[in-house]
Amino acid sequence: MVRDKIYFGGILLLVIGLSFSRAFVSISYVILIANWLFDKRVFQKFGQFFSNQAAWIFSSIYLMHLVGLLYSSDLSHGWLDIRTKIPLLILPLIFSTMPRLSKRDFIIVILIFSLSVVATWGTSLFHFFVDNPTDFRESFVFNSHIRLSIMAVIAFYFFLWLAISDRFHLPKWTKIAFVFFAIFLIFSVVLLEVMSGLVLFLISVAIFSIYFIVKGRGRLVQVLMLLLPLLLIGIGFYSYKTVNDYRTVDEVVNMEQKTKLGNIYLNLEDQFPIENGSPIGRQICWEEMKIGWNERSILDFDTSMINGYPLKFTLLRYLNSKGLSKDLEGVEQMSLEDISFVEQGFANVEYTRKFSFKKRIYKLLWEYDMYSLGGDLNASSVIKRFYLWQTGVNLVKQNPIFGIGNGDVKKAFAEELIHQKSPLANSGLRTHNQWISLAIAFGIVGFIWFVFAFYYPVFYRKQFDFLFMVVLLIYSMSMFWEDSLETQIGVTIIAFFYPFLMFQNPFNSNQN
Repeated sequence: MVRDKIYFGGILLLVIGLSFSRAFVSISYVILIANWLFDKRVFQKFGQFFSNQAAWIFSSIYLMHLVGLLYSSDLSHGWLDIRTKIPLLILPLIFSTMPRLSKRDFIIVILIFSLSVVATWGTSLFHFFVDNPTDFRESFVFNSHIRLSIMAVIAFYFFLWLAISDRFHLPKWTKIAFVFFAIFLIFSVVLLEVMSGLVLFLISVAIFSIYFIVKGRGRLVQVLMLLLPLLLIGIGFYSYKTVNDYRTVDEVVNMEQKTKLGNIYLNLEDQFPIENGSPIGRQICWEEMKIGWNERSILDFDTSMINGYPLKFTLLRYLNSKGLSKDLEGVEQMSLEDISFVEQGFANVEYTRKFSFKKRIYKLLWEYDMYSLGGDLNASSVIKRFYLWQTGVNLVKQNPIFGIGNGDVKKAFAEELIHQKSPLANSGLRTHNQWISLAIAFGIVGFIWFVFAFYYPVFYRKQFDFLFMVVLLIYSMSMFWEDSLETQIGVTIIAFFYPFLMFQNPFNSNQN
């Protein structure tokens, strides 16, 4: 039937667009809505939607935003918010009233989505290796690394479901390929240092491991879920050892007071932190470093890097990380590659490594140390988030019952940062926590309704649906450190998969 083919095509365009193009997502909305409306059964479908409790309760999240607009003063931003969140209304309406997909078509949708995510991460890896960016975020050309990390973890579980599920039979080589793709996605998340994605993966693995071990699902699943906790323990031990090595300084007996040229070393250990197990401020001779550097590089020793960081401090940290003396001799021992790395802004030899989980841990430790020494919020993305969360909680306390309206959140947050004389004032940043954002906008009353509308289907279904729970768990966790519902792609991830897996999954026996 033509209508069914258009419906299926619109879904495929949407899942491809999630990874590659917001334009594709927008076009898919038009296709799906037009296909749904131009049907002689359209009024019957409206009745079907309102008789479906799970569908209209979930969609009430959108209606809650319409109500919030009524007591917002910034209507321009409020209407923008309403347009962004319209998928929360239209996609549940469509998926709860259209005939279920066949098992073949459902698998194709899941597979096309997952392969699109693989292709996007593959492209990002290509840019990472070819362009060699100093900031990993520059590798992501199609979408935000935060949103792609959410989709990567979701696709990881989708691939495992396709490979392990006994509900359908696939060739052995196909299942092996699916497992390979799943591993590739997590490998990519680690390699590109997307810590939010890694945290999502580790926490979800721990939760699902406990569930499947308790429930005693199939032998293969049990084996995998027993191996995954061992992986978590290994990562935990490695992280502990890395932090310990970073902080632990070897005792030095009879430390030299002068360089080999007779110049006096400065000891500024109280001004610099420990890095790579070595005090950065120990035994520094700026004069010799300057002479040695200016002889070997076209960049002047006293200049600043593109990121605003003084070159001499980049060089100081790099020498320290390699265990080289911070004088003329140390600079002369640097290879041409080392010189190039410093010129590119790499302040630690560990930062230059492509395959290094240690690199990300070192960066987090450095950011924390910089904040501890100088209180610079911009030095640490983690500390910055805690600060923004606290600012958001302060706004909730000011209007705890009904909030300030979804249209005023951005303005109120900006004004609060200015009122606090925060270094983040005029940055345009928000809470980076969707749960707090909801409480700011709608107060405790609206927050409670959102929680009810978001999780009601878990009890409504009265059965464990692995794919549905994957999306619900991962998205719920992502909302703790990201404003997941404030972008088109972010809101579409949940607005699509939530009703699609609830109403269009033909492998579920409990369908409404």
